[in-house]
Amino acid sequence: MDYLLEELGGLPFRYEQIARLIRRSASLVDELSSGSEFSPKEVVRMVDMLQAILNLTFCECGLAKFVPELIPENPQTAWDVTVPPDFEKALSALPLNLLELKELLFERLGLSKTCRPHPEGASICHHCNFALERVAEKAHSLMQRDIVDGRNPNYLLGFDRWPDFPTLARRAKNGCKFCEFVRGTLQSLRIDPQEFGGLPVLISLRFLWGRDNLVGIAVMLHRGIDPTGASVGHRKEFYIESMDDTIVAALRLNRARRKNPLDPANIVMVQENLKSSTTLNKPSESPRFVPRRLIDLGPSRNSAPILVTLDNRTWVEYATLSYCWGPPDDVAKQSKTTRDTIEAHRNGIPRDAMSAVIRDAIVVCKTFNIRYLWVDALCILQGDLEDWQEQSSHMSDIFGNSYLAICPVASSSCVEGFLDDRPGSVIKLGYKSHNGSGVNGWFSLWPGPFDQRKPLDYSIDSLGPLIHDIALSPWSQRGWVYQEKCLSPRKLYFGRNQVHYQIGDKVLSENGHVEILSKQDNRMHREWPKDVTMEYLASHKHPKDYWYELAEQVALLKWTVRSDFFPSISGLAIRFQKVIGSHYLAGIWANDLHCGLLWIIKSIRVNSMSRRPESVQVLLDELKSERSQVGPSWSWAGDRSGRLEFLMSTRTNFRCRIRSHLRPEFTVLESNSQVNGANPFGKLQTASLRLSGRVVVPKIEKVGRRYLISRKEDGLLAVLQLDWGYQHEPPEIDLDSPARLLMLLVSSCCSDSPVSDPTMRRASPEPYTRDPLEIKINLVYKARYERSYFEDSSREGCSACTDPDAQRDVWGLLLHTAEHSGAFYRVGAFVSRAEQGGMKLFNDAEERTIELL
Repeated sequence: MDYLLEELGGLPFRYEQIARLIRRSASLVDELSSGSEFSPKEVVRMVDMLQAILNLTFCECGLAKFVPELIPENPQTAWDVTVPPDFEKALSALPLNLLELKELLFERLGLSKTCRPHPEGASICHHCNFALERVAEKAHSLMQRDIVDGRNPNYLLGFDRWPDFPTLARRAKNGCKFCEFVRGTLQSLRIDPQEFGGLPVLISLRFLWGRDNLVGIAVMLHRGIDPTGASVGHRKEFYIESMDDTIVAALRLNRARRKNPLDPANIVMVQENLKSSTTLNKPSESPRFVPRRLIDLGPSRNSAPILVTLDNRTWVEYATLSYCWGPPDDVAKQSKTTRDTIEAHRNGIPRDAMSAVIRDAIVVCKTFNIRYLWVDALCILQGDLEDWQEQSSHMSDIFGNSYLAICPVASSSCVEGFLDDRPGSVIKLGYKSHNGSGVNGWFSLWPGPFDQRKPLDYSIDSLGPLIHDIALSPWSQRGWVYQEKCLSPRKLYFGRNQVHYQIGDKVLSENGHVEILSKQDNRMHREWPKDVTMEYLASHKHPKDYWYELAEQVALLKWTVRSDFFPSISGLAIRFQKVIGSHYLAGIWANDLHCGLLWIIKSIRVNSMSRRPESVQVLLDELKSERSQVGPSWSWAGDRSGRLEFLMSTRTNFRCRIRSHLRPEFTVLESNSQVNGANPFGKLQTASLRLSGRVVVPKIEKVGRRYLISRKEDGLLAVLQLDWGYQHEPPEIDLDSPARLLMLLVSSCCSDSPVSDPTMRRASPEPYTRDPLEIKINLVYKARYERSYFEDSSREGCSACTDPDAQRDVWGLLLHTAEHSGAFYRVGAFVSRAEQGGMKLFNDAEERTIELL
């Protein structure tokens, strides 16, 4: 990039400069082909400049960020660029010029077709070596500062045709093991034949940098050059690791994983950390909680496990097992304690009768001298509803007081163990520096955890190794696991790639990586193990909002038995209630209904198979069905298809200006919830909510591809967020019977925006729209409110809140009539800012009694 900046005189570039440079590279190709004298340094400089231009086209923003003259005077979208024909022709020639220059350079220097940079590494061609010997180089600071993914440089390997990749095949035949590996990798990608059929494709390597070190290599496939940055691309990622100390230090790599999870070095790591935190579970008071039943593994390594019953006067250190039971066929093989087997288990539990995951958990306990183990299948009477209800109400104590939670995230079923040797690396490569430093050694590539179809939030370089191991594992998707991993003070994860030990929010991985979860960014993955210790919750300034944050993660999970939803988070609810001090209504706190009722369902990224109902009728059928009766329609805890998002949150731009200034605009007439069994936070039997509030009949219309609004004759509007999909035109709503839908006002908050002509203003996220109505709709997004949301002030001291004439932002629910009079299902939500109408929408609204089902 430095060569390019020097050659073109710095930013901004002009497209004619770039076209001229590409034409000059073609002349250099001709000179090398003719046998003329040449300067290797000049060729390398040209290759570097061409590669820099190519990298700019790979950026999300494309070349237009650096060549602003490509942007038309009145762009309609962020990707709207105008590319002159001569410039487009020059760009199309760039990849071939780049590759031919390197090929001719190797030939003129008299190099053999392959090389072996280190005796332990594979034989590779010089195209691959040219890229791999630059593996330690980060992208230019200009890219790192301004570009998404800019810290990760790309190097072109080939310009080929999918799916046979004849160029890679030729190099592989000549002895390049890496080209053979890359070709096999690309052919393994799941690609629609129509996407690349017959078209030339660009093949490149991307070196993936974490915060402090090089963590991986991505094999990239692009469909030609697109100046807008919108080129269709696929990638397959690989970890880069080494046991060569010289290379680990020089290239800032992670040390290679050990062959077995219980490698002596891993055992020492865990033992040292357990020793440093042993005081956390010592009894500070008497009596101290212990589970009713535990598996006693005995005093020696060969002792037979037995089921024992303890009381609170006997305190022991015990481990818990957090695992997946798996499909029904595997569950049938699981050893269980029942009324019929409990006496036999008190005399001994045969090891060969235990499932593989429990046998491995016993090995872990023996390794770390933990005598007692709690496993749900053996410590809860299976098939006994009374015992299950009683024990499930103690999950907060069972996991919260465990010495160590064993988490076999690599196991997807009770019949799968997790202590087998791991598979080896996919290829070993040599490295020899090209800058004269003399560094020489080897490294290996290991399969990455994510395929090319997953969102880049899950890229190797964007998350730590713990999340790599658990992000897509069945374990992390299991509903019961969520509170188990949150409640346990110490966790030992056995992943497919590494062993990880967690104490509090600190995670240590076997390769030496240390992750502080509280310093992670705000991506709302379900995998983050949240801190729910009583000390943390008691000191949290906004525990209700923290609950909603956990709820958004919980809503992404899966349950074999959907009615287990509330029992599976009851341990968390117990802890939060001690701090919040409010009645618990189907996952919402009674003293915060004006916030807890305001949630929406958005398109989901984590599980692409989950979609919102395609019509309002399908949604209503689901709400009425027995299968969906986990919670009422107004609770976020129902059977939802999509990603849950609370409107009052720092994670959304629908939020209010100041959380403490948000006030309810309804009166609760009656609220009640009843559960089945002894667990007061357990399986929901009924939940009722009767309100008195202002309602209006919506007048719905669709605007563009993104929005549904309700607009009055005077132009006042609200933006609707439906619980069902509305891709079809017109929206699947019975507009002939609008009275079937109502908008119920729930909350309002003071606004900092003057009520003027909003069509004169622009608002994100649609900066290029010229439609006055869309500009007005976009005012619903208030990104700036993130700064003021948790401002410490009261409504009483706010002039806008005490002024009865001041306009306010409003939020509410979209309701659909039910079978009996006065009863409604919640089917969506709405927002209206003061500039869009806000409280004025309800100036003449009818006050009604509403029963929410």
